[in-house]
Amino acid sequence: MASLYREKDRGRDGYRIRFRDHLQKQRSLWLGDMSKRSAETVQRHVAELVRAKKANVRAETDSIKWAESLQGRIRDRLAEIGLASAIRAARSQDEGRLLGPFLASYIKQRTDAKPSTITNYNHAKRWLIDYFGERKILAEITPADCERWQRHLHEGDKLADSTVEKILKRAKAMFRYATKDRLLEENPFLELKISSSV
Repeated sequence: MASLYREKDRGRDGYRIRFRDHLQKQRSLWLGDMSKRSAETVQRHVAELVRAKKANVRAETDSIKWAESLQGRIRDRLAEIGLASAIRAARSQDEGRLLGPFLASYIKQRTDAKPSTITNYNHAKRWLIDYFGERKILAEITPADCERWQRHLHEGDKLADSTVEKILKRAKAMFRYATKDRLLEENPFLELKISSSV
């Protein structure tokens, strides 16, 4: 259980969360001045992370995603007390957070791939960026977004089924790499049905 308080701290007015961690140590997390609704969101996620840590089970996916998307002081504090992983250097750079830079970096690293495969990856990159945008945060792309993009390729861009399948196959592979590199908690393309014939 995490309790939320509005208080003054060294001349600052804001919210603080107090809770007992998995080792039963009393902990606090200074949130600062934010809306009550935002503070309650933090409280809810922290409570879930603490509950899961105490029970030695996986936390709810939305709480994990929330913690992993944080930057700065709150993320550092959660990592310090074992409720989030420390930010990897890759995650603090555009190549580890944003769609366009990530895709460009991935393709550049594929020195093992044939020129035709690189061409296919570049085609998938272009269609992804056309739809989501160069600066789209990787962690914000959901499985539902991927389904909408699949429909858009079919209905909006009027691409042939075989072309769509090839684009989706490459996109799925690139996002699979993002999960292996721990840039994402899960691959949003994982459940997307793709024909094995492409």
